[in-house]
Amino acid sequence: MFCTFAHLWAKPKCHRANQRKYGTEAFMDETTTGVKGVRNLTETEKAWLAGVIDGEGSVGIYRSADGRRIEVQVCNTHFGFITKIRDVVGCGSICTRHFHGSLHKGRKPLYQYTMKGSERGLKLLEQVLPYLIVKREKAEAILNELRTHPFGRWVAATPEARARASERMKASWRDPDIRRRRIDGMRRHRAGGRGG
Repeated sequence: MFCTFAHLWAKPKCHRANQRKYGTEAFMDETTTGVKGVRNLTETEKAWLAGVIDGEGSVGIYRSADGRRIEVQVCNTHFGFITKIRDVVGCGSICTRHFHGSLHKGRKPLYQYTMKGSERGLKLLEQVLPYLIVKREKAEAILNELRTHPFGRWVAATPEARARASERMKASWRDPDIRRRRIDGMRRHRAGGRGG
């Protein structure tokens, strides 16, 4: 799993050109499952992706005070391999980690593919489950969790987490710069431009 590299002083650098936002028209085609970005995979793609996840990837359900997060990650030093994963799945982001220091001299950059989200995770794991071997038990547990508990970050949130998030949002609106930026973004959005 990727977090095992945290002690190596790796500095993540996510390139905007390499990141895809879920649900944009550029990533939707006739092969989508109805969940934005996740494609209906062919049997060959399902088997290939299951092998990739078993060998190079990780799947997990991560809980926090404000809910849960489903994540599928694959790391490799070959950029073409990582972009192929994103193209097969149909969504996700790619980050680059460069290693610095004398212990890592000459080390290749590490590319990390990440796909997050309960609905996307459900659709992807349902498709590759028959072909998983190493991560099968974990994927079954995640699928069971997704099928038996409601989707969404705030559905599973504790009342304390909701109250904290509400207070943070109210406090941020008190900052004049943040308030101005948000209001300007709303105006641009209403006028048909991109919000910011």
